[in-house]
Amino acid sequence: MKKKKLVLLLFSFLFLNSTFAETIHLMAGNWPPYLSPKMDKNGIAGKIVTEAFEMKGHKVEIHFAHWQESMAWGKKGRTPKGGKVHGTLLWFKTPEREKDFHYSEPLIHEKHVFFHRKESPVIFNRLSDLSRLRIGAIIGFHYGKEFAEAERKGRIKVGRTYLSEFAFAYLVHKKIDLFPQEKLVGYHQLKEYFPKKYQRMVTHHEKKPLYEGWSHLILSKKHSQNQKLINDFNEGFKKLKEQGKVKAYLNEITDPRKDLYKNSLKGLRFLKKWKK
Repeated sequence: MKKKKLVLLLFSFLFLNSTFAETIHLMAGNWPPYLSPKMDKNGIAGKIVTEAFEMKGHKVEIHFAHWQESMAWGKKGRTPKGGKVHGTLLWFKTPEREKDFHYSEPLIHEKHVFFHRKESPVIFNRLSDLSRLRIGAIIGFHYGKEFAEAERKGRIKVGRTYLSEFAFAYLVHKKIDLFPQEKLVGYHQLKEYFPKKYQRMVTHHEKKPLYEGWSHLILSKKHSQNQKLINDFNEGFKKLKEQGKVKAYLNEITDPRKDLYKNSLKGLRFLKKWKK
């Protein structure tokens, strides 16, 4: 009799796990070394998110598109073709976004700096000191309250584009003077997309970072189960940190010269739109 009860209990446990476990579909933009379809498990952030969910029995699929699409589809919870989207990563927390998304625990600490050509050094105390310079930025990106206010009030000249690769191309070809980007990401993107002669033309403003903060995994409030999925992620993420894996993974990307890519594809062929 005891054996029968044990078997029934085990079966119930397995049934419950299979009921709540599911494949989680996330949108992202190309953002090496944190997110990239060319890297193992879609980059370091992709690796952390995938393994944290796996600890709770969930499978993760990360689909790459433009950042604007990643945010829009994540917010709606679906692609234009009707494919389910649970959420997107990596994003800063803002009051506007909190209306539509559940936020995970802080995932990646980012340091955004101004990249510029070495021949044109930059000195500034306030963003308004940069009023005569042309600044590139990415559509849908948040660069901190100070930048947002300065842009809104016209204190700085900002032109936005879809992709960081475009902005760096504008920078090296003197179409813009500055481009704000996360420091490590910027150097990885330069390495991935530009010949060495262009890489050597660009540096960053070290003395005054534009913005520092934590980015998150965010899941749409359109799906009722996403609150539970965020809780599952946070529990799995906590275990990964306790095992020392998160720190170890992040240590892998401290040297932008290290080749972390699975292949040598160049250009904008990374776009992997999800048409389901």
